[in-house]
Amino acid sequence: MIESVKGKKYPNHKPNTTYSSGRSCLEKGCSTIISKYNKFKHCNNHKQRVYPRIKGRKVPTDLQEPLS
Repeated sequence: MIESVKGKKYPNHKPNTTYSSGRSCLEKGCSTIISKYNKFKHCNNHKQRVYPRIKGRKVPTDLQEPLS
């Protein structure tokens, strides 16, 4: 019989971050219970949407005007 080596499969394993369970969405009238793994205070239907920048850069508005 061949014996196998036993040990931790992932030695640097870090447990998932959890938040308090039983939280509900902060939106008025929403009774959705949020998962303990969700870090947001609103459910997926009510959280603010954030879209990534696809191309280009934001032009700084607080630059000093050059001297003439």
